[in-house]
Amino acid sequence: MSTEQNEQKNQSGDQQDAQALFIGIGIGIVVITIIVVVGGVLLAVFADQTSAAVEVIRDFLIIVMALELVIIATAITVFLIQTARFINLLNNEIQPIITSTQDTVNTVRGTAAFLSKNLTEPVMKASSTMQAIGKTMKDIDAIRKVTEIAFSAASMPVSEENTEEPLAQHKEPTAVTGESIEKGSIDSINNGQIDSKGD
Repeated sequence: MSTEQNEQKNQSGDQQDAQALFIGIGIGIVVITIIVVVGGVLLAVFADQTSAAVEVIRDFLIIVMALELVIIATAITVFLIQTARFINLLNNEIQPIITSTQDTVNTVRGTAAFLSKNLTEPVMKASSTMQAIGKTMKDIDAIRKVTEIAFSAASMPVSEENTEEPLAQHKEPTAVTGESIEKGSIDSINNGQIDSKGD
């Protein structure tokens, strides 16, 4: 929280400084404009008395303008020299770096294509072939087991008792009613009494 508050204070302080700077520049421009206008009016009004001073100021301003032209020409010359050096740097330093980077990218692309063609594809083909062989072996094993079961079932002797027992086991159960339950319970009670009498 304190760091955010400090940052906000710094930002607000920078904004206030910028506003104060702009205000100061505006005030300075206005003051200079007023001084120039007032000076021009005074020189025009008192032209006879101030002609010698005006000539001196004129000569001084011509000298200042000539010096400014020399400084501007020097700055343009330095700018052109720096631009030429920058273009030379681009051609002789950065262009070889870009070319080397392009060569590296092309080499990496070629290596990736080589590995994909000579390593990845054969491995994938071998893996799919091994999976197909394993699936085929499982299918062959399942067919062998089924044929063994079929041969063993065909070689078993068939008798009438064996054929009747499964039929008896597969008979549909009859519906159970209350009478059959009572009858069954009476029969079981009678059987229990008979067994007890026999003992």
